[in-house]
Amino acid sequence: MQVSVIIPVYNAADYVRQAVESALAQPQCAEVLLIEDGSPDDSLSVCQQIAAENPYRVRLLQHPNGENRGAGPTRNLGLHEAKYEYIAFLDADDYYLPGRFDVPEKIFAEQPAIDGVYEATGFVFSDDAERQSWIAKKGNNPETSLTTVRAGIAPEELFEVLYEGESGHFDTNSIVFKRTLLAKVGEFPPLRLHQDTVMWMKLAAMGRLAGGRLDQAVAVRRIHPENRARAPRPSAEQFHNRALMWEALWLWSESAGMQGERCIKLLVRTLKFWRRTYKHRGASLPRLRTVWHILSQIPQHPMLITRVYLWKLLLAQLAGR
Repeated sequence: MQVSVIIPVYNAADYVRQAVESALAQPQCAEVLLIEDGSPDDSLSVCQQIAAENPYRVRLLQHPNGENRGAGPTRNLGLHEAKYEYIAFLDADDYYLPGRFDVPEKIFAEQPAIDGVYEATGFVFSDDAERQSWIAKKGNNPETSLTTVRAGIAPEELFEVLYEGESGHFDTNSIVFKRTLLAKVGEFPPLRLHQDTVMWMKLAAMGRLAGGRLDQAVAVRRIHPENRARAPRPSAEQFHNRALMWEALWLWSESAGMQGERCIKLLVRTLKFWRRTYKHRGASLPRLRTVWHILSQIPQHPMLITRVYLWKLLLAQLAGR
């Protein structure tokens, strides 16, 4: 099993070396792709040093002119450049634990029909203040907390399980999948947040993903003040980011030819979050604005005109149901 590990790097000069070393320590890691995303700190210099020290297994890439393009396009650059059969990701401020790919390697060997394996991620805190903040918000022991999915989920059930959101989820550091699956799911969407969630749900919809170690961490997420996704945001912005996420999934499901119940469920969730977005912004007639927003997507996605379910749901939205 040979894995291309993609590490997007932004403002991670203090952490990226540990991330790379943890990936290179895995015997299945054939290459590490460092994608530097125009960081204002010393990340580029650190990445250059790491690549020079490991010329055969580490490649450093940037966007044209060293531009900053965000997490989605940065991961996509890594996907385009990856050489090996299996793809994994690691955030630059996180790290793998020993044996990261041991169970996936066994699953892929024993079950050739499996397209990807997801596992669990643990946590480490940059200081005690971060740890106490976690305890105050979550109310549980951070040392035993995991980002994971409950065991026993069949591959054909995973999409619905992730949609409902009641049985956990996996994160960027704990999924590895076959490169061939990209032909079915495409790239990460160019969203500021939640682009990874969209990608994992696409993988669950189009591929057969199996659970590996779900009660033991295979990677560690570092909690520190600079975590982008942890920055406080007003409710309206939170709803807006969620609306964009569900909308991206819905439009992708249509373009991928999924049709049926899944498309309907994704549009229902999209309508819900757009309505909440407009409501929390204090906009008048939030339902009407929601319908108008969805209609504005038709010029770019003309196949929507023929979708009977779309018109039924928009009418129900206007009727207040």
